[in-house]
Amino acid sequence: MKDYTAKPDAEGRLPLRGDALAARYRVRHRADGVIELQPESDPPISDRTLQTLGRSVGALGRGGASAPVDLDETFPDFDADEGLGPNARAAAVAELAAEIERLRIEAGYTTDELLESLRGERERATRERYGDAFVDGLAAPRSEA
Repeated sequence: MKDYTAKPDAEGRLPLRGDALAARYRVRHRADGVIELQPESDPPISDRTLQTLGRSVGALGRGGASAPVDLDETFPDFDADEGLGPNARAAAVAELAAEIERLRIEAGYTTDELLESLRGERERATRERYGDAFVDGLAAPRSEA
């Protein structure tokens, strides 16, 4: 146990010396002047995050999950032991971007037209899978938490 005197600085901060054993602490200032520190393990999960997780689990339960992706086909350079290295990942992204650009030019679309079409298609597919209420809920303005 360490015993020392600490004096608040001009900003009212009280310096604490020693190695912190936790990343976060709950601080309580008692009426009698005692300050208590309690280590916290994980930050609490927000209500908004819990609601999103609930919707996701519900969609999964209704069979609303997407089809599995075959990484061997999508990323031929992927090695399960080594992972997809930065150079291989950059090369794969560049290759996919070039293919998308080639197809866009071939189809005669501008980038703005392609993006607007993508937004519309994504909304249509989401409405088809999850229903209007879910999509309208996603489009609603979010309140500050």
